Amino acid sequence: MQQFSVFLIQKNYAEHFYYKIDILFRFLKEQLTKNHQQNLNQLEEVLNKIDIFDLLFHFQHHLNDYQFEENKIIIKNSLDDVIIQINDYCLNVQADSILIADQLFFRYIKSFNPHLFVINFETNDCGWISPLENRELYRL
Repeated sequence: MQQFSVFLIQKNYAEHFYYKIDILFRFLKEQLTKNHQQNLNQLEEVLNKIDIFDLLFHFQHHLNDYQFEENKIIIKNSLDDVIIQINDYCLNVQADSILIADQLFFRYIKSFNPHLFVINFETNDCGWISPLENRELYRL
């Protein structure tokens, strides 16, 4: 299973760091490895807090087969499943591959928030799920 961390970046930071993914990657990795109040303040400045109820409401309109249990969403189709652990500022997504994660989850989360940054901390791969408006770059 591969694990991807999805961050909802605030619009002004997404626009500023759109072509500076290496800087955003290092910032998020550094902030998540430290547990100080100052780091939480910086994360709150850059990231949108994830509202579970808004996320579930969004999925009700876009998905047919999903389960929710204690901050975890499981999305299934006939062959595969994706597990999403919901944290305050991050969605941790587990799937067999990025293609399965895209088919079952990423394509629906794009319409929930347009400024999504994804990191696979095991491989250090990162990028934007979808391009900013009026730009043609597609990452990850």
